Amino acid sequence: MVRNGKMTEATKDSLREQPIKLNFSPEGHNDGMGDLFP
Repeated sequence: MVRNGKMTEATKDSLREQPIKLNFSPEGHNDGMGDLFP
């Protein structure tokens, strides 16, 4: 984005220092929608 002029270098550096907040929970074989229907 900096290369294309959409973000300044200072904004990039400030965003880079922030931690990534990730809310991830993998689904098991018995969770979620079924892929195959007999």
